[in-house]
Amino acid sequence: MINVIAAIGKTEWEPQFVSALAHPMTGIQVQRRCVDALDVLAVVKVLACEAVIISDHTLRVTAEFIAEINRQGIRLIALTSNPENFSDLGQVECLTIEESNPLAAISMLAALVRVDKVIPILKSESIGELILVCGFGGGTGKTRTAMEVAAYLAKLGKSTLLVDGDTYGPALLQMFGLPINTPGLLEVCRKIERKAAAENLIRESSLEICQNLNLISGLTKSSRWLDLRLSALQVFWELALSEFEFVVVDGGPVLEAEAMANLETGLPRRNLVSQSALSASHTVLITTRRDESSITRLIKGVTEFQAHFARKQLSVVALGPINPRNRKEVISAVQIHAGISDVNVIDFDYELINQVEYQRSFVIHRKESQLQKQYISVTCALLEPTDLAVSTDRLKKLIHHQKVKAR
Repeated sequence: MINVIAAIGKTEWEPQFVSALAHPMTGIQVQRRCVDALDVLAVVKVLACEAVIISDHTLRVTAEFIAEINRQGIRLIALTSNPENFSDLGQVECLTIEESNPLAAISMLAALVRVDKVIPILKSESIGELILVCGFGGGTGKTRTAMEVAAYLAKLGKSTLLVDGDTYGPALLQMFGLPINTPGLLEVCRKIERKAAAENLIRESSLEICQNLNLISGLTKSSRWLDLRLSALQVFWELALSEFEFVVVDGGPVLEAEAMANLETGLPRRNLVSQSALSASHTVLITTRRDESSITRLIKGVTEFQAHFARKQLSVVALGPINPRNRKEVISAVQIHAGISDVNVIDFDYELINQVEYQRSFVIHRKESQLQKQYISVTCALLEPTDLAVSTDRLKKLIHHQKVKAR
């Protein structure tokens, strides 16, 4: 049982809410109900607890109160309809609730309380750069693109880690012909949660694919995504970036409306790996097919979720059959309507791809071909610094223009 103190304040729904929170099925024991923040400070001096629950109705909540609770290592979770009010006071963990139906938040609050906050075990200085390969929908070549980018970085002599972050259909183990039960990302996160991390944890837990290239495989069963925790993943990226010059993540088809949900609660969700990688990344490579529906989905996604891509170096890889006219149309559409200047068109050679997949190898390692040159060009473009302020400003202007046009 997890011991908590409830200081929800004087509101009509407080008795029923506390009673539901203390139900045996939640795994939570409400040790004390406090009337305000000062009462909480007095209680935590004599009672050991793991979390304090407050709300918009809790009186005398100040920045000093929040700092003191955090200093004592106690979780502080705010139930609120306006997270900004608590954010201004320095409170990070907030759970948005509807005042008309507060009991609907019980299950989410119980799950949040059970999520362990992981403190980085090692003070690691980041030396690497994270490149997230993701997309709006399936079948856009994300896995192959992530593999080729990672392989070419390794060929350049850069220590590179390839991570399978696709929790919908992890495929990298299959692509390399490795046993499907090979330990990977989840097992490393479990070590972090148990505070069993040691120096070079990520490198020692990874598989060496070739010189300078290591692999952290994905989930052995896609249903295991429920076992992942945001706090452990955040430490995972920190450690990975301290051990490798580049971390390339196959993020899967997760950039959809539901998948772009706020991560602040830290609750388990299907897209947790890629979303935490997005937060830790500097460079985002979005893949798409060269058909009208895929390009439209990309443009809509980038413009609708612009806040998630702020201050990121965005690039696009559009894959499809050779068609010179279509190539120009794709580049123009993405540059004009999505505000992304770096657009790479890959003339997909299905015969060559089938050959390298059969041989469990990379296009980059094959004899010179047009497809090889294009993947090299994509990777080299990622290594070139861009003016993020300019690109972000351009995207904001584009959003404003589209809103005005819609009116």
